[in-house]
Amino acid sequence: MTRPRATTKPERRLLKLLRSPNQCPQLVDELLLVSVLLRGGSFYPPRSLPKGIKRGAFGQCFDNSRKLAKKKGWTYCEGVALTGKYDVVQPHAWCVDQQGNVVDPTWEETGLAYLGLTDEEIAKEGLEVS
Repeated sequence: MTRPRATTKPERRLLKLLRSPNQCPQLVDELLLVSVLLRGGSFYPPRSLPKGIKRGAFGQCFDNSRKLAKKKGWTYCEGVALTGKYDVVQPHAWCVDQQGNVVDPTWEETGLAYLGLTDEEIAKEGLEVS
């Protein structure tokens, strides 16, 4: 696995927060995932929700993303994302389209940075997919 390379300010901020567990108490139950992400997660460029894609229920990112990925033939990803509103890193799930861009069918405001693993990569790591 290759360590993630941050190329934007939000990506650098996300990595800094992940490397400071005391600044991310919401991730205490996700330490294995965080460790794997720091070893080999990938950053995915955020973008606004494309026209024609309906936002799913808030708090249901795993289900929303899995359903949309299946429907559109996109890649399902899990990991963490940096929120723009609160400067907080949250466990999160999203889709990646054919161009490699994030399609986040859950959050009203698109995250600033997304670091994750595809469901295939999660399975290879022996992690449980949500």
